[in-house]
Amino acid sequence: MLSVPAEGTVILLDIQGTTTPIAFVKDILFPYIKEKVEEYLQTHWEEEECQQDVNLVRKQAEEDAHLHGAVPTPAAAGNGVDDPRQMIQAVVERVLADVSGLKDGSTQTAAGPHAEGSTDSWDHESRVL
Repeated sequence: MLSVPAEGTVILLDIQGTTTPIAFVKDILFPYIKEKVEEYLQTHWEEEECQQDVNLVRKQAEEDAHLHGAVPTPAAAGNGVDDPRQMIQAVVERVLADVSGLKDGSTQTAAGPHAEGSTDSWDHESRVL
């Protein structure tokens, strides 16, 4: 079981074709991401939550490095001399590549059999999954 912190307000599920029609994801969400990701990163780059998300993008890029067409996301040097514009651009390129790959089908994901019906047992009152 996974306990949800009391301050948690959202549980994000993989919605693509699961809880939401694929058309909505491809025609609404993906274009929204493409339009807003760079502005979002520029606005929130210095915030801890944004940097945590960027680190997750970097980690995923490292895990995907062996895949054909993978878009690398450089790690921050940590010495204070990184150019935020270059770092933001690298993250934007990675996110756009991920969205494009999912939209055109060149990147595929699959839910394992363990995912089917997994939300049925959630106890929404005690916030336990």
